[in-house]
Amino acid sequence: MDQALFRCADCGFYFVWPHESVIPTVTDGEADAEFSFWGSEAAHRAYQAWRDEENREIGAMALSRARREGSHRLLEIGFGEGPLTEILAPAVDEYWGIEPVPATHRKTVERLQLTPGRALCVRAEQLHEVAPFAELDGYFDLIVMVSVFEHLSRPRQVLQDAYRLLDRGGRLLISTPDSTCFRQLRFLRRCARLEPWTHFHISFFTENNLERAFDALGFTVLERRRRPLVTPLSIAYFRALTASPAVGALMSMFRGSGLAKVLRTHTLFYLLGKP
Repeated sequence: MDQALFRCADCGFYFVWPHESVIPTVTDGEADAEFSFWGSEAAHRAYQAWRDEENREIGAMALSRARREGSHRLLEIGFGEGPLTEILAPAVDEYWGIEPVPATHRKTVERLQLTPGRALCVRAEQLHEVAPFAELDGYFDLIVMVSVFEHLSRPRQVLQDAYRLLDRGGRLLISTPDSTCFRQLRFLRRCARLEPWTHFHISFFTENNLERAFDALGFTVLERRRRPLVTPLSIAYFRALTASPAVGALMSMFRGSGLAKVLRTHTLFYLLGKP
């Protein structure tokens, strides 16, 4: 699918159009279709190793209050293959989750034995229009949306729904890459003969436009963290994904030179509260 890049002159928000994910199982409606995100089994293993440490930190950040107070209802938006779900679900009274890719949804529900009525194959953009989420105003104490926001075609709508679904005092944990230096990073990706942007990423954010959106919708920022994106584990993943030692070498040079810090190649984590 050909996509063009656009930028909001007001807030600096970059997005691509057509503003639709190119994941076949999302767009074609074939529940049994298989689709590989990883390119190879080696890349898949490398990706899991990269994310394991991050998921432990995310789980601790999300559940800090739940562990003190107990009795929580949690919604995970985009549970994927369930690595974070394995940490979150046992720690709360009610786990709910959505996943848009039918084959991934089916496998994760079966593997983790999730409650079918609470683990649904739904897109985040549909939360305001599909049952039961359209009627669950104020139901959840915690909503977790990790490595999802950049894949959304209507991120503001999803934030509005998250606010609606949270109870007063509830929290939203969200993560997304920092795209403050999007133009420079896009240039470097092209030089490395990578896609100008990852086609699965269709919306790009900065601290400025994120926090403007949070404030406009009524959220309070309770905590903000940054985590490096270019690490030995992420380099191993991209080397396996591209089957190119040169890509791994270029990323190592990028990290060692300090450019990774200068160009803000990190993930933003926000813990937000609903007053």
